Amino acid sequence: GLALMQVAFYFSKSILFKKVSKICISGGHSAQYLLRLAWVFLLAHLIYLYFPAIAHIPSLGQLLRPIGYISYGLFYLLWANGRLKKTSEWLPVVLLLPASLLPLVASGSLAQILLVSLFMLIVFWHINQRVPFALIALVLTLYLFLSPVKIQYRYQTWLPNSNITLIDKISLFSDLAIKYHSSDVDKSVAQNQLIARSAHILVFSNVVSDTPEIIPYWQGHTYMPIFSKFIPRVLWPNKPTETVGNDFGRRYHYLGSADQTTSFNLPILVEMYVNFGELGVVCGMSLLGALTAFLSQKFNQSGMNSLEFLVGNTCLFSLIYQESNFSLLFGNVLILSIVLILLLRLRSQQSVTRYVP
Repeated sequence: GLALMQVAFYFSKSILFKKVSKICISGGHSAQYLLRLAWVFLLAHLIYLYFPAIAHIPSLGQLLRPIGYISYGLFYLLWANGRLKKTSEWLPVVLLLPASLLPLVASGSLAQILLVSLFMLIVFWHINQRVPFALIALVLTLYLFLSPVKIQYRYQTWLPNSNITLIDKISLFSDLAIKYHSSDVDKSVAQNQLIARSAHILVFSNVVSDTPEIIPYWQGHTYMPIFSKFIPRVLWPNKPTETVGNDFGRRYHYLGSADQTTSFNLPILVEMYVNFGELGVVCGMSLLGALTAFLSQKFNQSGMNSLEFLVGNTCLFSLIYQESNFSLLFGNVLILSIVLILLLRLRSQQSVTRYVP
């Protein structure tokens, strides 16, 4: 399946979609306009992180989460090009960026830290053409330090009506990690959990053993949410909530039958098998390669300026995390790309100085 995806990707990119045009954010933007836009995006993202009720407003959470990425990228782009020279311009960024990372650590989902770091690594590489080894070492150290105790931490903080403050959560997480690494407890369990998350082969193997002898094929059930993904909940208030992760976990007995809240991620390759078996993997991964080739030509062509690259990278970045099902990965690409491109095609009328990154 992985081999077919790669072959289909390079074949489609070089032949089928060779002439597909890239996104175009024409014209220049003043540095002041981009700075204001970065601040709007960052503050909106902070509201999303610190006020969970905002995230549950129909269709709003799907936008406020990824625009945090583009705000980080815009600030770095402006700084790298010497556009953040005044203390009043860069100091608030230095103070607020950590504030946007703390809730990610406190959530107990360390994957979010890795994703933000990976996004910035890609942006750094695009602008500087070199690898930030110090950033990689720092992030990996933090991940390996906290990962062994994240399950224990979640048990203590993921409680109904929990009133634990953000600072208390960070303190608890660090205390648990320090106690774990300084003690002589058996560390094999945590190590095995870390290894199990490094690849999807274990889940795939279990699914192959159970399907269809014990559990019948799903016949495309998990792909149904993609057809309503593009309809804002504002227009369809009673649109069904996507619960594929929970449905999959209960169907294959990885979750308790009465557990209606926990999500057991359904990796995109495994999803193809649980729906259509071996034929689903062969055909599905080939189609996935072709689809990603088209999106790559549209959002990630060589010759893009830095702003176009940043927008394209933000729109497609969710695809890098293939531990989720197809609808979750691809469902937000279209809406997000339309919103970002429209915003960045606006012109700043307050400055005659144009800046083309």
